[in-house]
Amino acid sequence: MNNQYDTRAWPGANVDNPHWPPLAIPAAAGEQTTHTNPAGRQPGSAEGDMNGSSKTNGPTWPTLDSAALQGLPGQFVAMYDPHTEADPAAVLHVFLATAGCRFGPGYWIAGGNTRHAPKVWPVITGETATGAKGTALAVIKSFWRDFDNHFLENNTATGLSTGEGLIRAVRDANGDNPDEPGYDEGVHDKRLWVDAPEFASVLEKSRREGNSLSGTLREAYDDGVLQSMTSGSPVKATGAHVVITPQVTPAELVAKLTATDVANGLANRFMVVASKMSKVLPEGSAPPDGEVRAFGDRLHEVTTGLHRHCQGKAELTRTAAARDLWVAEYHRRFDERRGQAESPVKSLLARWHANSARLSVIYALLDGMLTVDVEHVEAALAAWDYVEAGTRYVFGSASGDRDLGRLMEFINEAEGTGRPRKAISVELFQRHKTKTELDQLLEKLLAHGGYGVKQVPGPNGGRPATHYYRTGG
Repeated sequence: MNNQYDTRAWPGANVDNPHWPPLAIPAAAGEQTTHTNPAGRQPGSAEGDMNGSSKTNGPTWPTLDSAALQGLPGQFVAMYDPHTEADPAAVLHVFLATAGCRFGPGYWIAGGNTRHAPKVWPVITGETATGAKGTALAVIKSFWRDFDNHFLENNTATGLSTGEGLIRAVRDANGDNPDEPGYDEGVHDKRLWVDAPEFASVLEKSRREGNSLSGTLREAYDDGVLQSMTSGSPVKATGAHVVITPQVTPAELVAKLTATDVANGLANRFMVVASKMSKVLPEGSAPPDGEVRAFGDRLHEVTTGLHRHCQGKAELTRTAAARDLWVAEYHRRFDERRGQAESPVKSLLARWHANSARLSVIYALLDGMLTVDVEHVEAALAAWDYVEAGTRYVFGSASGDRDLGRLMEFINEAEGTGRPRKAISVELFQRHKTKTELDQLLEKLLAHGGYGVKQVPGPNGGRPATHYYRTGG
């Protein structure tokens, strides 16, 4: 491999293994695991059932193949993993996304008539408290704060509300004369990392009448040409390079994703990354400063070397061997999907080729290369396979229970004292659940976290009623 920045020479790497460090995410006690293989992986389950089922008992927690930990991304995960409770897979995918954001829109690889820039949108999906979603984001922010605080301060935003708001954050200039009315110098740096800690709220807002958020997000993922024709204040952005890293619980994701989100392609532009606490660290810690600085120096060497070579703009191509692997995987995966019955999960995973191509670009750039080699394709497919298996887990597990999601949404829509048990039974479930079934579902709600139960006095001192409410957790 002709790579002026050979990551195998990085201190601590195993020079006999270009996929150092090997790491498989352990399953919790009693959970089954899957393991993927770059040479012939079967995503989602040991049996490779593309409909999300297998010959095992229910969906299994995904396992991250060591091929995904190639080069600098793997070294980043290995550097932080002993010091954080975050899921290594979540740390990996957010690091890839934010590194891709920092590289910018000038790098791309062709996919037919489409340019695939280093731009991916991982949705960190885990339970309240035990999912360690915010913990993974904190690791990434801590690194960028130390390594490139200018990027963190000037190219990040929190939350998504409207399409117009997103466009304005990366808007083009308006007018040439600063003295003319309506002149706006616009935003010169079109790279934007959006942290969306309340992804369920984003999905809800995107469906409100008159809100252009859904369409704008699709444009941001595709070619980065965003436009709003709002009367009186039209705004446009070209060359936008927007990366979004949302957080959500499985139940909220299942509840909030509608058939429209799936059908119009908004949902499958995001990658579900299953996340849970990897360990318990009562006091926490941080990598040694020298280790972080050395990694930062290496990343700086890579990025500045690329910029010297092509000024931050280049079309990447695949080596002959990488092309052979990509073509073989492309055909194999499409053949597997061709005969499948339509389902929400199938639709959610339909953009696998676009996201895998984008991931391969990020892996190559982090190796300081403008050619995508075999290890970059393997790493990208391994990272994607974790997404695929995680999607099946979330939408097929108890934590992704649609009834639980409906219950949470019903309670979230209420204000004040929440929802009485009778309203849950009658209004939400139309009396179709037995007392035992409803008891079990409400117990699951309380175990999920973020919800409470209390007795509310009836009118005029009447008999109190049991209310379930959101605590804000």
